[in-house]
Amino acid sequence: MAEEKPAGGNKTVLFIVLGIFIGISAGLGGALVFMLKGNAAPQSVQAEATVDEEPTKEKPAAVGATPYFHKFMPPFVINLSTSKKPRFLQVEVQVMTRSENAVEDIVTYEPLLKNHLVTLFSKQNIDEMNSAEGKEKLRAEATDLVKQYMLENTGKDTIEEVLFTGFVTQ
Repeated sequence: MAEEKPAGGNKTVLFIVLGIFIGISAGLGGALVFMLKGNAAPQSVQAEATVDEEPTKEKPAAVGATPYFHKFMPPFVINLSTSKKPRFLQVEVQVMTRSENAVEDIVTYEPLLKNHLVTLFSKQNIDEMNSAEGKEKLRAEATDLVKQYMLENTGKDTIEEVLFTGFVTQ
């Protein structure tokens, strides 16, 4: 007579394979969450002012003090006028300061700052921006513009520099 296979043999293999798959998926998912959680940074770092602190009296930032950044979102996308074909500029901009309170001021004036930066970027020559010197010149102009505007509106000179963390011309 023919030998009979024990019932459930195929099911056991299926459960083992399924268990391994679930274990690997859970491990990968946990690793992914762990890695993304470590890289997630807020768009801006803000601190609450104490009750007895006046917003206009700010301690000067010490050299080497902790930098605070605010990233303008979404990145700037600018149509550049050229005599040839349409050209585009995409710039990711962050503002660096050494004062926690300055970040709150940047957020308050963000729409106006973005407007001034769009105007500055729109006036640029695409050929000049393709060189390292042209990018640095534009970054310096953006820094001066943001510093000047924030000083005029807040009375504080707290902006250290404007950084381009992404720069693409097309």
